[in-house]
Amino acid sequence: MMPGNWAEPGNPTPYELRMTIQTCKRFWYANKAALEHPDCDHEITEYNIKVLEKLYIHLMSYLVE
Repeated sequence: MMPGNWAEPGNPTPYELRMTIQTCKRFWYANKAALEHPDCDHEITEYNIKVLEKLYIHLMSYLVE
């Protein structure tokens, strides 16, 4: 689940937030693993990792509110 799948944009339920954080982590680990593959486009993959890290930080801010 990603933020676009939330029932109310900008106001996730605890379940939606938990699932989105887990999805973000899975994508992050998959991209990190992809860097080891010889056919990997490192520039795009590293960009994806940075975007996922920013998303993760943003999602964590929902936990503090």
